[in-house]
Amino acid sequence: MEHISPVEDVHIQLKPLLTISRIFGLTHFSLTRTRKGEGLAMNFNFLDVVLVCMWISAYFTLACFSVYELMGKTPLPGKITILLIINIISIHSTTIVTLITSASLNRRKLPRALSKLIEVDRMVGHRDVTNSTRTKLKTMIHIFILLLSQVFIYAVNYYIKCEGTLASVIYVTFQNLGITFNILITIVYADLIRTLKLRYKYMIDDLEEYFRVKDNAVIVNFRDQHVTFSSGIIRCKQHPLFSITRRNVSSDLREIRKIHTLRFIYIELYDSIMLLNSYFGIPILFEMLSVMLTCVTAMYVGSYCLSVGHNFFKTRILGYYLMSFGILFLSTFAWLNICCHALIEEANRGIISIQRITAFSNVNCETVRELDRLSNQMNNMKVQFTACGFISLGLPIICTVIGGILTYILIMVQIA
Repeated sequence: MEHISPVEDVHIQLKPLLTISRIFGLTHFSLTRTRKGEGLAMNFNFLDVVLVCMWISAYFTLACFSVYELMGKTPLPGKITILLIINIISIHSTTIVTLITSASLNRRKLPRALSKLIEVDRMVGHRDVTNSTRTKLKTMIHIFILLLSQVFIYAVNYYIKCEGTLASVIYVTFQNLGITFNILITIVYADLIRTLKLRYKYMIDDLEEYFRVKDNAVIVNFRDQHVTFSSGIIRCKQHPLFSITRRNVSSDLREIRKIHTLRFIYIELYDSIMLLNSYFGIPILFEMLSVMLTCVTAMYVGSYCLSVGHNFFKTRILGYYLMSFGILFLSTFAWLNICCHALIEEANRGIISIQRITAFSNVNCETVRELDRLSNQMNNMKVQFTACGFISLGLPIICTVIGGILTYILIMVQIA
């Protein structure tokens, strides 16, 4: 028997990113822990409004100043200048639109989605929600790697653009913060999807393992040997949704109730996905356009700087910086789509698992009916991630985006 991995604690997994997101004005609530478990503290106040307005004003001013600087004294050719201006407008438009939607239209959708996840954890049982140091360490490692890559790129940006004045330092700092905000949107969305995927996997693995064990009538190879025998009942503490019992009417009714609980858990998870689609729909649509424009601009301008900068060290550094910047943007967007694809595959696995379970010899008719209802529910409530309903996120969109980037780069090279 395979060991079912416990569900990671929402509080440990998401709190670091949510704290950083609140500093940038992306979220306006805090994840708190009480005696009854995790909870959400919605305390959107005047200071949050001021913070959002300050960030919007800063990014708008930065965009205007960057466009003015490019139009005024850049030595680059006209086509490259226009491409850079379009890229700057797209990046800062994504930031400003995300701040406005998260503070007004979608302010309550992300807390509602997290509340449903917390409710699912309560139904699963807190003994199977791990608070291990390994989970916390894994989260901190992800954040550290992301910060390390950004610090390296930002250091190069300071070296290239800072002229030793306070104004240039402030300008480059806000430029780096704008880049961080765009990457943060993608990282937060991907981490939330990963959190959902673990709960889908736990639910389906638990269902599979229960019926596999019952059909074989044997329990072996538990990691912690958490198996007790009393009153003719075999209880497996690794599977909180099911108690493994010998065949009788009481156990059949218990099966039906547990499958009904699984149906309710699936509804809660599906509602969380719909809320996340609504919350991140507009930002991810803008983000995808920004990724394409940024990668085209970074790769083309970077290759141009490398080709003309043989005798200018700073120009060559600028070329490497732009290409690294484009790769960072594309890699974070690709990671988001890989997470979406993994969750969709996990949800689809549940339908196949139910068909295998119904083929077991000792599954009674009532249980088969409940399993069919669960299967129909999974078929009718398909998991899908979209950007405002226009574009489906997943592996195909990665190929489309990469193909579009390469096509535009080739067109720009031919025009040049």
